[in-house]
Amino acid sequence: MAYDVALRDRALDALAALGEVHGRAMFGGYGTFEGEAMFALIAADTLYFKTDDASKVRYQEAGSSPFNPYGDAEWTLKYYAVPEAVLDDPDAVIAWGRQAVEVGHRTRRPRRSRRSRQREQ
Repeated sequence: MAYDVALRDRALDALAALGEVHGRAMFGGYGTFEGEAMFALIAADTLYFKTDDASKVRYQEAGSSPFNPYGDAEWTLKYYAVPEAVLDDPDAVIAWGRQAVEVGHRTRRPRRSRRSRQREQ
């Protein structure tokens, strides 16, 4: 699944005020990070923000859908589509993005060193 490059550029520009925002191509989509915490992804032509049990309610109330890479309603990721109205409002996208960054940092798994991964094998 390819991602929309124009949306990537638009999202990176809009979210730059959140800190050390950068991204990289991942699994056919595009992962967006603040520091080392992933907080957003782009799949096809949709921007998704990372959520937790509390923050996903806001997305559900806005009619957003969770990221569902395999089309299986039982298996979704904790990322929800950013409503178009939010994406079009610079203040709103920063507010929603800030919340996603907080979730990303709070739920980030520590990176294991290459040496510790090799020991596990």
